[in-house]
Amino acid sequence: MELQDSGTDTAGKASRNAEFFRLYKPLHSKVEKYVLATTGNENDAREILAQTLLAAVQGFPGLRNRAAILGFLIGIASRVRMKYYREARKTSGLEEVTARNEQSAEEPSAGVDVHILSEALDQLSEKQKDAIVLFEISGFSIKEIAEIQNCGLSAVKSRLVRGREKLRQILTDKETNRR
Repeated sequence: MELQDSGTDTAGKASRNAEFFRLYKPLHSKVEKYVLATTGNENDAREILAQTLLAAVQGFPGLRNRAAILGFLIGIASRVRMKYYREARKTSGLEEVTARNEQSAEEPSAGVDVHILSEALDQLSEKQKDAIVLFEISGFSIKEIAEIQNCGLSAVKSRLVRGREKLRQILTDKETNRR
C-alpha cells in the first residue's frame, strides 16, 4: 500500500512540475531580465535565477492563484537576490562583489556606469527600486507591476515618480561631487 501512495505522490509531483514549467516558459525572459537588471552581473544573475527556480518549483504547490505566477516569481527572485548578496557580503566582502560587477561589463566605461547606477538604485526603497527595474528595464506594464507588488496602480505610479526623482537627485549629486 505504501508503494502505491508513493507512486501517486510522484505522479502528482511530476504533474505539478510540468504545470509549473508550462506556466514559467513564456515568463522566463521577463524574470531573467529582472534578475539581470537588479544584479548587473551575468554570473550572479545566473546563480540567483537558478535558486529562484528551485524555490519556485518547491513553493508552487502552495500558489493558489496560478494567474499570479509572475508576481510569485518576481517576489521569490527579489528575496533570493537579497539573501544572495547578504551572504556574499558576509563571506567575501562587499569589495569582491563590487569587483565582480565591474569586471562583468564588456567595456570599462560601461562597467563604471552600471556600477554607478546599481549603487544609486540601492539607495532607493526596495519597492521603488523594484518598480523602476520592472518598468524601465524589464518592460513590465504598470498593471503587471501592480499585480507583482500586490498594490494599486496609483501606488506603482507614485513609486515610479518618487523613485525616478530620488534617482535623478542621487545621480546629480554624484556628478556634482565628481567635479
